[in-house]
Amino acid sequence: MKRYTILLPFIALLFAASCKETEPIITDMVELEEARPVYLPDSVSFKVDGKTYTTDNKGAISSLGFGNSGINYRLSDTLAEWYSTAGNRYWIGAADSVQYTSMYKKQLDGGNIGFTYIKNYRKSETMKDWMYLPKKDIGFYHLGKYNYALDFQRNNQQEGVAIEVRIDNVIFSGTSYTTKTLNQESTFSKIAQDDANFEILKIVDLKGTDFVRIEGKFEVNIFDSSEKKVLRITDGYFRSNVLKYGNRDSFLNK
Repeated sequence: MKRYTILLPFIALLFAASCKETEPIITDMVELEEARPVYLPDSVSFKVDGKTYTTDNKGAISSLGFGNSGINYRLSDTLAEWYSTAGNRYWIGAADSVQYTSMYKKQLDGGNIGFTYIKNYRKSETMKDWMYLPKKDIGFYHLGKYNYALDFQRNNQQEGVAIEVRIDNVIFSGTSYTTKTLNQESTFSKIAQDDANFEILKIVDLKGTDFVRIEGKFEVNIFDSSEKKVLRITDGYFRSNVLKYGNRDSFLNK
């Protein structure tokens, strides 16, 4: 059983800094942003077969969501906190464990692209309200490379990132992972994303807010519901203003 929340629409109101033309040029941009972070809008761009797709000038985040699920699902005769049915039996998640996901989706011309960040926790590493949320002393995003979680929404063993995309009015639509359920046979290969990459290159703390700005690059293979590769995304770039501890109920300040 998976718990997932979608919030729509979402607009982050951050503050911007301005400079007079007569002020001296500051060359240390990292130091400048730490002192007076500048709001930059969300942006995603990438290529498919040489054609460029971009979310520029589409405004703020189109939608966001966050959710919980179990980890390392296995068949059982008895129920557990995390489960899905399998005939007379149940797929249950590992005890004392929980997966937390944070999703951002942006509009494209004729479609959208969504990024889901996935992290597995012991329950002691989370705080429990109406769902399990990462504690605020544990950072959710990190610099460097992310794996593509190939078993997302299936076994849920892997951490990392998952991508879903729809472009050209559903001429191309698919995901970086298999969408087959645990009750369906899958031949999805463990090497499906061996030639792909996803990396956060920069994290800027937007001081005075609950947000950080993450910037990075990606390339990814996209598969349809039959696990057939339908396109490859190259030269991907993303910039997102995200809640620093992962999407969460904004009314919870614990």
